[in-house]
Amino acid sequence: MEISLPSEILTSDKTPRTAVAIDRTSGVKQKADTAREVLLVGQMLSTAVVAAATPTQLLREDDGANYFGARSIIDIACRAAFKANPFVKLSAVGIADAGTKATATVTFSTTATGNTVYRLRIAGKEVAIDIATGDTATVIGDALVAAINSTAVTLPVSAANSSGTVTLTAKNGGTVGNGIKLAGAFDANVTTTAALSASALSGGSGAVTITTALAACASKRYHEIALLLDDSTSGGAVKSHVNTEGDAEHGHGEHCWQAVNGSLSTNTTLSLALNGLRNIVLSTNASESWSVEIAAAAAAAASRVETTTQPLNNLVLEGILPPPIASRWTRTETRTLIDNGCSPLVVLPGEQVAFSRVVSTGVKNSSGDWDYSLLDVPKLRGLDYFRDNLVLMFNTNYSASRWADEDPDGLLPTDVATPEKVKVDLIDVAREMEGLGVLQRVSKYEDEFVVEKRGSACYFSCPAAVVDGMHERLGKIVYKLG
Repeated sequence: MEISLPSEILTSDKTPRTAVAIDRTSGVKQKADTAREVLLVGQMLSTAVVAAATPTQLLREDDGANYFGARSIIDIACRAAFKANPFVKLSAVGIADAGTKATATVTFSTTATGNTVYRLRIAGKEVAIDIATGDTATVIGDALVAAINSTAVTLPVSAANSSGTVTLTAKNGGTVGNGIKLAGAFDANVTTTAALSASALSGGSGAVTITTALAACASKRYHEIALLLDDSTSGGAVKSHVNTEGDAEHGHGEHCWQAVNGSLSTNTTLSLALNGLRNIVLSTNASESWSVEIAAAAAAAASRVETTTQPLNNLVLEGILPPPIASRWTRTETRTLIDNGCSPLVVLPGEQVAFSRVVSTGVKNSSGDWDYSLLDVPKLRGLDYFRDNLVLMFNTNYSASRWADEDPDGLLPTDVATPEKVKVDLIDVAREMEGLGVLQRVSKYEDEFVVEKRGSACYFSCPAAVVDGMHERLGKIVYKLG
Protein backbone atom coordinates (compact mmCIF):
# COMPACT_ATOMS: atom_id res chain seq x y z
CA MET A 1 0.00 0.00 0.00
CA GLU A 2 1.29 3.44 -0.93
CA ILE A 3 1.63 5.82 2.00
CA SER A 4 -0.09 9.15 1.52
CA LEU A 5 1.41 11.91 3.66
CA PRO A 6 -0.61 14.84 5.05
CA SER A 7 -0.28 18.12 3.17
CA GLU A 8 1.54 19.77 6.08
CA ILE A 9 4.63 17.77 5.09
CA LEU A 10 6.26 19.32 1.99
CA THR A 11 7.55 16.35 0.02
CA SER A 12 9.24 18.67 -2.47
CA ASP A 13 11.57 20.05 0.24
CA LYS A 14 15.05 18.50 -0.06
CA THR A 15 16.37 19.84 3.25
CA PRO A 16 17.70 17.06 5.53
CA ARG A 17 15.11 16.74 8.26
CA THR A 18 12.68 14.51 10.15
CA ALA A 19 9.04 15.57 9.93
CA VAL A 20 6.28 13.57 11.60
CA ALA A 21 2.63 14.59 11.22
CA ILE A 22 -0.27 13.59 13.42
CA ASP A 23 -2.86 11.95 11.14
CA ARG A 24 -6.27 12.25 12.75
CA THR A 25 -8.11 10.53 9.89
CA SER A 26 -7.30 7.06 11.21
CA GLY A 27 -6.55 5.32 14.46
CA VAL A 28 -8.46 6.64 17.49
CA LYS A 29 -11.94 7.70 16.43
CA GLN A 30 -13.48 10.83 17.86
CA LYS A 31 -16.99 11.23 19.18
CA ALA A 32 -18.98 14.43 19.37
CA ASP A 33 -19.01 16.12 22.78
CA THR A 34 -21.95 15.09 24.94
CA ALA A 35 -21.84 18.13 27.25
CA ARG A 36 -25.08 20.10 27.08
CA GLU A 37 -25.31 23.85 27.65
CA VAL A 38 -28.29 25.74 29.06
CA LEU A 39 -29.43 29.24 28.08
CA LEU A 40 -31.79 31.30 30.24
CA VAL A 41 -33.97 33.77 28.34
CA GLY A 42 -35.81 36.34 30.43
CA GLN A 43 -36.17 39.89 31.69
CA MET A 44 -33.48 41.83 33.47
CA LEU A 45 -33.57 45.03 35.52
CA SER A 46 -32.40 48.55 34.77
CA THR A 47 -29.58 47.91 37.26
CA ALA A 48 -28.07 45.24 34.99
CA VAL A 49 -24.40 45.72 34.13
CA VAL A 50 -24.63 43.92 30.78
CA ALA A 51 -26.57 45.20 27.81
CA ALA A 52 -29.79 43.59 26.68
CA ALA A 53 -29.43 40.86 24.04
CA THR A 54 -25.89 40.04 25.20
CA PRO A 55 -25.33 36.33 25.95
CA THR A 56 -23.37 36.05 29.19
CA GLN A 57 -21.86 32.99 30.87
CA LEU A 58 -22.94 32.38 34.47
CA LEU A 59 -20.46 30.50 36.66
CA ARG A 60 -21.94 31.00 40.14
CA GLU A 61 -25.45 31.08 41.55
CA ASP A 62 -25.23 34.82 42.27
CA ASP A 63 -24.00 35.73 38.77
CA GLY A 64 -27.59 36.28 37.66
CA ALA A 65 -27.88 39.06 40.25
CA ASN A 66 -24.43 40.48 39.51
CA TYR A 67 -25.01 40.76 35.75
CA PHE A 68 -28.75 41.16 35.30
CA GLY A 69 -29.93 42.76 38.54
CA ALA A 70 -30.72 41.35 41.97
CA ARG A 71 -34.16 39.70 42.16
CA SER A 72 -34.62 39.86 38.40
CA ILE A 73 -36.22 36.93 36.63
CA ILE A 74 -32.77 35.82 35.47
CA ASP A 75 -31.40 36.04 39.03
CA ILE A 76 -34.20 33.81 40.33
CA ALA A 77 -33.73 31.35 37.44
CA CYS A 78 -29.95 31.23 37.80
CA ARG A 79 -30.23 30.18 41.44
CA ALA A 80 -32.81 27.53 40.57
CA ALA A 81 -30.60 26.12 37.79
CA PHE A 82 -27.57 25.74 40.05
CA LYS A 83 -29.77 24.20 42.75
CA ALA A 84 -31.02 21.58 40.30
CA ASN A 85 -27.59 20.92 38.78
CA PRO A 86 -24.51 22.41 40.50
CA PHE A 87 -22.41 21.44 37.45
CA VAL A 88 -24.62 23.11 34.86
CA LYS A 89 -22.95 24.92 31.94
CA LEU A 90 -25.11 28.02 32.10
CA SER A 91 -25.52 31.25 30.15
CA ALA A 92 -28.24 33.88 30.03
CA VAL A 93 -29.46 36.55 27.66
CA GLY A 94 -31.39 39.46 29.07
CA ILE A 95 -34.42 41.33 27.76
CA ALA A 96 -35.17 44.91 28.79
CA ASP A 97 -38.06 44.98 31.25
CA ALA A 98 -41.51 45.97 30.03
CA GLY A 99 -45.16 45.66 30.98
CA THR A 100 -47.20 46.35 34.10
CA LYS A 101 -45.88 44.74 37.26
CA ALA A 102 -48.08 42.35 39.24
CA THR A 103 -48.94 43.31 42.82
CA ALA A 104 -50.61 42.06 45.99
CA THR A 105 -51.15 43.40 49.50
CA VAL A 106 -50.86 42.18 53.06
CA THR A 107 -52.94 44.30 55.41
CA PHE A 108 -52.37 44.37 59.19
CA SER A 109 -55.39 46.03 60.78
CA THR A 110 -55.02 45.94 64.58
CA THR A 111 -52.46 46.35 67.35
CA ALA A 112 -50.94 43.13 68.68
CA THR A 113 -52.04 42.05 72.16
CA GLY A 114 -49.47 39.27 72.46
CA ASN A 115 -46.16 37.97 71.17
CA THR A 116 -46.16 35.92 67.98
CA VAL A 117 -44.43 35.38 64.63
CA TYR A 118 -45.92 36.17 61.24
CA ARG A 119 -44.66 34.06 58.33
CA LEU A 120 -45.18 35.00 54.72
CA ARG A 121 -44.25 32.63 51.90
CA ILE A 122 -43.45 34.23 48.54
CA ALA A 123 -42.90 31.81 45.65
CA GLY A 124 -42.24 29.13 48.24
CA LYS A 125 -39.62 31.09 50.20
CA GLU A 126 -40.42 32.20 53.74
CA VAL A 127 -39.83 35.50 55.49
CA ALA A 128 -40.71 35.69 59.20
CA ILE A 129 -41.07 38.64 61.59
CA ASP A 130 -41.40 38.77 65.36
CA ILE A 131 -44.43 40.63 66.67
CA ALA A 132 -44.53 41.94 70.25
CA THR A 133 -47.39 43.08 72.43
CA GLY A 134 -48.34 46.65 71.55
CA ASP A 135 -46.91 46.63 68.02
CA THR A 136 -49.16 48.72 65.81
CA ALA A 137 -50.16 47.81 62.29
CA THR A 138 -47.62 50.31 60.96
CA VAL A 139 -44.82 48.85 63.09
CA ILE A 140 -45.69 45.32 61.96
CA GLY A 141 -45.85 46.42 58.33
CA ASP A 142 -42.47 48.14 58.55
CA ALA A 143 -40.95 44.98 59.99
CA LEU A 144 -42.34 42.87 57.15
CA VAL A 145 -41.07 45.32 54.52
CA ALA A 146 -37.59 45.23 56.07
CA ALA A 147 -37.59 41.42 56.01
CA ILE A 148 -38.77 41.20 52.39
CA ASN A 149 -36.36 43.85 51.08
CA SER A 150 -33.39 42.47 53.04
CA THR A 151 -30.37 41.44 51.01
CA ALA A 152 -30.34 38.23 53.05
CA VAL A 153 -33.17 36.81 50.92
CA THR A 154 -33.71 36.61 47.17
CA LEU A 155 -37.37 37.16 46.35
CA PRO A 156 -38.93 38.20 43.03
CA VAL A 157 -40.73 41.14 44.68
CA SER A 158 -40.11 44.39 46.53
CA ALA A 159 -42.28 45.72 49.37
CA ALA A 160 -43.55 49.07 50.68
CA ASN A 161 -45.73 49.88 53.72
CA SER A 162 -48.45 52.44 54.25
CA SER A 163 -50.11 52.39 57.70
CA GLY A 164 -49.97 48.61 57.91
CA THR A 165 -50.84 47.84 54.30
CA VAL A 166 -47.80 46.21 52.72
CA THR A 167 -47.79 46.26 48.93
CA LEU A 168 -45.77 43.56 47.18
CA THR A 169 -44.66 44.41 43.64
CA ALA A 170 -43.03 42.03 41.19
CA LYS A 171 -39.53 43.12 40.22
CA ASN A 172 -40.24 42.53 36.53
CA GLY A 173 -43.29 43.45 34.49
CA GLY A 174 -45.60 41.27 32.44
CA THR A 175 -48.04 38.45 33.02
CA VAL A 176 -45.40 36.04 34.31
CA GLY A 177 -45.46 37.90 37.67
CA ASN A 178 -49.04 36.75 38.18
CA GLY A 179 -47.64 33.30 38.92
CA ILE A 180 -45.87 34.35 42.12
CA LYS A 181 -47.72 32.44 44.84
CA LEU A 182 -48.37 33.79 48.37
CA ALA A 183 -49.32 32.26 51.72
CA GLY A 184 -49.23 33.77 55.22
CA ALA A 185 -50.00 32.74 58.81
CA PHE A 186 -49.31 33.57 62.47
CA ASP A 187 -47.60 31.14 64.83
CA ALA A 188 -50.06 32.00 67.61
CA ASN A 189 -53.57 33.42 67.67
CA VAL A 190 -53.23 36.89 69.18
CA THR A 191 -55.37 39.95 68.63
CA THR A 192 -53.97 41.15 65.34
CA THR A 193 -54.98 40.26 61.84
CA ALA A 194 -53.26 39.98 58.48
CA ALA A 195 -55.25 39.77 55.26
CA LEU A 196 -53.69 38.71 51.98
CA SER A 197 -55.40 40.26 48.97
CA ALA A 198 -55.00 36.99 47.05
CA SER A 199 -53.06 33.73 46.98
CA ALA A 200 -50.88 35.10 44.16
CA LEU A 201 -49.82 38.42 42.72
CA SER A 202 -52.11 39.77 40.02
CA GLY A 203 -52.49 42.64 37.59
CA GLY A 204 -49.31 41.96 35.66
CA SER A 205 -49.84 42.65 31.97
CA GLY A 206 -47.98 43.27 28.75
CA ALA A 207 -45.17 41.33 27.16
CA VAL A 208 -41.61 41.65 25.99
CA THR A 209 -40.23 40.90 22.55
CA ILE A 210 -37.51 38.25 22.64
CA THR A 211 -36.55 37.91 18.96
CA THR A 212 -33.58 40.28 19.22
CA ALA A 213 -32.22 38.42 22.24
CA LEU A 214 -32.59 35.08 20.45
CA ALA A 215 -30.90 36.40 17.31
CA ALA A 216 -27.92 37.43 19.44
CA CYS A 217 -27.52 33.78 20.50
CA ALA A 218 -27.73 32.22 17.03
CA SER A 219 -23.97 31.88 16.54
CA LYS A 220 -23.59 29.43 19.44
CA ARG A 221 -25.35 26.20 20.24
CA TYR A 222 -27.34 26.05 23.46
CA HIS A 223 -28.79 22.56 23.79
CA GLU A 224 -31.44 23.50 26.38
CA ILE A 225 -33.11 26.92 26.25
CA ALA A 226 -35.11 27.75 29.38
CA LEU A 227 -37.73 30.31 28.42
CA LEU A 228 -38.61 32.15 31.62
CA LEU A 229 -41.97 33.34 30.28
CA ASP A 230 -45.14 31.25 30.09
CA ASP A 231 -47.01 32.82 27.17
CA SER A 232 -47.54 31.36 23.72
CA THR A 233 -46.15 34.39 21.87
CA SER A 234 -42.74 34.02 23.52
CA GLY A 235 -42.92 30.26 23.10
CA GLY A 236 -43.68 30.68 19.42
CA ALA A 237 -40.65 32.95 19.00
CA VAL A 238 -38.36 30.33 20.53
CA LYS A 239 -40.05 27.66 18.41
CA SER A 240 -39.00 29.54 15.28
CA HIS A 241 -35.50 29.96 16.72
CA VAL A 242 -34.90 26.30 17.62
CA ASN A 243 -36.45 25.07 14.37
CA THR A 244 -34.09 27.27 12.38
CA GLU A 245 -31.07 26.41 14.51
CA GLY A 246 -31.93 22.71 14.24
CA ASP A 247 -32.26 22.64 10.46
CA ALA A 248 -29.76 21.01 8.10
CA GLU A 249 -27.80 24.18 7.41
CA HIS A 250 -27.27 25.12 11.06
CA GLY A 251 -27.20 21.68 12.72
CA HIS A 252 -27.77 23.03 16.24
CA GLY A 253 -30.04 20.53 17.96
CA GLU A 254 -31.73 22.58 20.70
CA HIS A 255 -34.90 22.35 22.81
CA CYS A 256 -37.00 25.04 24.46
CA TRP A 257 -38.33 24.47 27.99
CA GLN A 258 -41.37 26.34 29.30
CA ALA A 259 -43.26 25.71 32.54
CA VAL A 260 -46.94 26.20 33.28
CA ASN A 261 -48.07 26.15 36.92
CA GLY A 262 -51.80 26.02 36.33
CA SER A 263 -54.85 24.04 35.30
CA LEU A 264 -54.85 21.15 32.85
CA SER A 265 -56.55 23.24 30.17
CA THR A 266 -54.01 26.05 30.56
CA ASN A 267 -51.22 23.54 30.00
CA THR A 268 -52.74 21.78 27.00
CA THR A 269 -53.76 25.06 25.38
CA LEU A 270 -50.16 26.28 25.38
CA SER A 271 -48.79 22.95 24.17
CA LEU A 272 -51.18 22.65 21.24
CA ALA A 273 -50.65 26.30 20.31
CA LEU A 274 -46.91 25.65 20.06
CA ASN A 275 -47.02 22.18 18.45
CA GLY A 276 -43.25 22.24 18.02
CA LEU A 277 -41.00 19.17 17.92
CA ARG A 278 -38.32 21.06 19.85
CA ASN A 279 -40.67 22.70 22.38
CA ILE A 280 -41.36 21.25 25.83
CA VAL A 281 -44.16 22.36 28.17
CA LEU A 282 -43.63 21.27 31.78
CA SER A 283 -46.95 20.84 33.55
CA THR A 284 -47.77 21.22 37.20
CA ASN A 285 -50.59 22.82 39.16
CA ALA A 286 -50.55 24.92 42.36
CA SER A 287 -46.89 24.41 43.25
CA GLU A 288 -45.52 27.26 45.37
CA SER A 289 -42.47 27.31 43.10
CA TRP A 290 -42.63 29.92 40.36
CA SER A 291 -42.80 28.80 36.72
CA VAL A 292 -39.52 30.72 36.18
CA GLU A 293 -37.75 28.42 38.65
CA ILE A 294 -39.39 25.28 37.27
CA ALA A 295 -38.27 25.95 33.69
CA ALA A 296 -34.71 26.75 34.75
CA ALA A 297 -34.45 23.75 37.08
CA ALA A 298 -35.82 21.38 34.43
CA ALA A 299 -33.43 22.52 31.71
CA ALA A 300 -30.48 22.35 34.10
CA ALA A 301 -31.40 18.89 35.39
CA ALA A 302 -31.93 17.57 31.86
CA SER A 303 -28.55 18.91 30.75
CA ARG A 304 -26.84 16.61 33.22
CA VAL A 305 -28.12 13.53 31.35
CA GLU A 306 -25.51 13.22 28.61
CA THR A 307 -26.68 9.85 27.25
CA THR A 308 -28.87 11.31 24.55
CA THR A 309 -31.47 8.54 24.30
CA GLN A 310 -31.75 8.08 28.06
CA PRO A 311 -35.36 8.70 29.20
CA LEU A 312 -35.66 11.49 31.74
CA ASN A 313 -38.37 9.67 33.70
CA ASN A 314 -38.15 10.18 37.48
CA LEU A 315 -35.27 12.67 37.21
CA VAL A 316 -35.67 14.84 40.32
CA LEU A 317 -35.84 18.64 40.09
CA GLU A 318 -34.03 19.68 43.24
CA GLY A 319 -35.43 22.83 44.82
CA ILE A 320 -38.87 22.65 43.21
CA LEU A 321 -41.75 22.37 45.69
CA PRO A 322 -44.52 19.78 45.25
CA PRO A 323 -48.10 20.92 44.76
CA PRO A 324 -50.63 20.07 47.48
CA ILE A 325 -52.02 16.56 47.26
CA ALA A 326 -55.43 17.73 46.07
CA SER A 327 -53.84 19.48 43.09
CA ARG A 328 -51.58 16.67 41.88
CA TRP A 329 -52.38 15.14 38.52
CA THR A 330 -54.63 12.10 38.50
CA ARG A 331 -53.96 9.11 36.25
CA THR A 332 -56.51 10.36 33.71
CA GLU A 333 -55.11 13.90 33.78
CA THR A 334 -51.57 12.60 33.27
CA ARG A 335 -52.64 10.66 30.20
CA THR A 336 -54.48 13.70 28.81
CA LEU A 337 -51.42 15.89 29.31
CA ILE A 338 -49.06 13.50 27.54
CA ASP A 339 -51.53 12.92 24.70
CA ASN A 340 -51.61 16.68 24.14
CA GLY A 341 -47.85 17.15 24.20
CA CYS A 342 -47.38 18.21 27.83
CA SER A 343 -44.69 16.84 30.14
CA PRO A 344 -46.31 16.30 33.55
CA LEU A 345 -44.34 16.66 36.74
CA VAL A 346 -44.99 14.06 39.43
CA VAL A 347 -44.20 13.79 43.13
CA LEU A 348 -42.01 10.86 44.17
CA PRO A 349 -41.64 9.44 47.71
CA GLY A 350 -40.01 12.02 49.93
CA GLU A 351 -42.07 14.78 48.30
CA GLN A 352 -39.57 15.13 45.47
CA VAL A 353 -40.76 16.70 42.20
CA ALA A 354 -39.61 14.83 39.10
CA PHE A 355 -40.29 14.36 35.41
CA SER A 356 -42.91 11.77 34.57
CA ARG A 357 -42.20 11.58 30.83
CA VAL A 358 -40.60 14.38 28.81
CA VAL A 359 -42.37 14.72 25.49
CA SER A 360 -42.46 17.10 22.57
CA THR A 361 -45.37 19.47 22.00
CA GLY A 362 -45.19 18.52 18.31
CA VAL A 363 -48.02 15.99 18.39
CA LYS A 364 -49.83 17.06 15.21
CA ASN A 365 -48.53 16.94 11.66
CA SER A 366 -48.96 19.59 8.98
CA SER A 367 -52.38 18.15 8.13
CA GLY A 368 -53.57 18.51 11.72
CA ASP A 369 -53.58 14.76 12.37
CA TRP A 370 -52.15 13.30 15.58
CA ASP A 371 -48.55 12.15 15.06
CA TYR A 372 -46.61 10.62 17.95
CA SER A 373 -43.65 9.29 15.94
CA LEU A 374 -41.25 11.68 17.71
CA LEU A 375 -43.17 12.08 20.95
CA ASP A 376 -40.27 11.37 23.28
CA VAL A 377 -37.70 14.16 23.43
CA PRO A 378 -34.76 11.70 23.82
CA LYS A 379 -35.53 10.35 20.33
CA LEU A 380 -34.81 13.70 18.72
CA ARG A 381 -31.83 14.17 21.02
CA GLY A 382 -30.51 10.84 19.72
CA LEU A 383 -30.96 11.88 16.09
CA ASP A 384 -29.23 15.17 16.82
CA TYR A 385 -26.28 13.31 18.32
CA PHE A 386 -26.04 10.96 15.33
CA ARG A 387 -25.94 14.01 13.08
CA ASP A 388 -23.25 15.61 15.28
CA ASN A 389 -21.06 12.55 14.82
CA LEU A 390 -21.62 12.39 11.07
CA VAL A 391 -20.56 16.02 10.77
CA LEU A 392 -17.52 15.35 12.96
CA MET A 393 -16.53 12.39 10.79
CA PHE A 394 -16.72 14.45 7.58
CA ASN A 395 -14.82 17.36 9.16
CA THR A 396 -12.12 15.00 10.39
CA ASN A 397 -11.76 12.62 7.46
CA TYR A 398 -12.80 14.73 4.48
CA SER A 399 -12.26 18.38 5.36
CA ALA A 400 -10.07 18.93 2.25
CA SER A 401 -10.43 15.68 0.39
CA ARG A 402 -10.16 14.89 -3.27
CA TRP A 403 -13.29 13.19 -4.64
CA ALA A 404 -13.26 10.38 -7.19
CA ASP A 405 -16.09 8.30 -8.69
CA GLU A 406 -14.60 4.92 -7.79
CA ASP A 407 -11.38 3.05 -7.22
CA PRO A 408 -11.95 -0.51 -8.53
CA ASP A 409 -8.23 -1.29 -8.82
CA GLY A 410 -7.18 0.27 -5.55
CA LEU A 411 -4.69 2.56 -7.24
CA LEU A 412 -5.85 5.92 -5.93
CA PRO A 413 -3.93 7.49 -3.02
CA THR A 414 -5.52 6.99 0.36
CA ASP A 415 -6.48 10.67 0.66
CA VAL A 416 -8.75 10.44 -2.39
CA ALA A 417 -12.31 9.79 -1.30
CA THR A 418 -14.79 7.60 -3.15
CA PRO A 419 -18.44 6.81 -2.44
CA GLU A 420 -17.43 3.35 -1.22
CA LYS A 421 -14.93 4.77 1.26
CA VAL A 422 -17.45 7.29 2.56
CA LYS A 423 -20.10 4.57 2.93
CA VAL A 424 -17.73 2.50 5.07
CA ASP A 425 -17.14 5.51 7.32
CA LEU A 426 -20.87 6.26 7.62
CA ILE A 427 -21.58 2.70 8.69
CA ASP A 428 -18.67 2.89 11.11
CA VAL A 429 -20.18 5.98 12.74
CA ALA A 430 -23.55 4.23 12.98
CA ARG A 431 -21.91 1.24 14.67
CA GLU A 432 -20.24 3.58 17.14
CA MET A 433 -23.70 4.97 17.91
CA GLU A 434 -25.01 1.44 18.34
CA GLY A 435 -22.27 0.79 20.88
CA LEU A 436 -23.43 3.84 22.81
CA GLY A 437 -27.07 2.76 22.78
CA VAL A 438 -28.17 5.57 20.47
CA LEU A 439 -28.97 3.44 17.40
CA GLN A 440 -29.94 -0.20 16.97
CA ARG A 441 -30.04 -2.84 14.20
CA VAL A 442 -27.31 -1.19 12.12
CA SER A 443 -26.40 -4.47 10.37
CA LYS A 444 -30.03 -5.02 9.38
CA TYR A 445 -30.16 -1.67 7.59
CA GLU A 446 -26.60 -1.68 6.25
CA ASP A 447 -27.75 -1.97 2.63
CA GLU A 448 -29.74 1.24 3.05
CA PHE A 449 -26.62 3.35 3.51
CA VAL A 450 -26.24 5.07 0.15
CA VAL A 451 -23.52 7.44 -1.07
CA GLU A 452 -23.50 9.16 -4.44
CA LYS A 453 -20.98 11.43 -6.17
CA ARG A 454 -22.64 14.28 -8.03
CA GLY A 455 -19.89 16.44 -9.40
CA SER A 456 -18.08 17.91 -6.42
CA ALA A 457 -20.94 17.08 -4.02
CA CYS A 458 -21.28 14.03 -1.80
CA TYR A 459 -24.91 12.96 -1.43
CA PHE A 460 -25.61 10.38 1.27
CA SER A 461 -28.53 8.72 3.06
CA CYS A 462 -28.26 6.96 6.42
CA PRO A 463 -30.96 4.86 8.11
CA ALA A 464 -31.33 5.51 11.84
CA ALA A 465 -33.28 3.19 14.10
CA VAL A 466 -33.15 5.16 17.35
CA VAL A 467 -33.20 3.23 20.61
CA ASP A 468 -36.52 3.71 22.44
CA GLY A 469 -37.12 4.47 26.07
CA MET A 470 -39.02 1.94 28.16
CA HIS A 471 -42.10 3.72 29.45
CA GLU A 472 -44.77 1.05 29.73
CA ARG A 473 -44.28 -2.26 31.56
CA LEU A 474 -47.31 -4.36 30.71
CA GLY A 475 -47.73 -7.92 31.88
CA LYS A 476 -49.85 -10.20 33.97
CA ILE A 477 -49.70 -12.44 37.02
CA VAL A 478 -51.16 -15.85 36.33
CA TYR A 479 -52.91 -17.19 39.41
CA LYS A 480 -52.26 -20.86 40.15
CA LEU A 481 -53.78 -23.13 42.75
CA GLY A 482 -51.23 -24.28 45.29
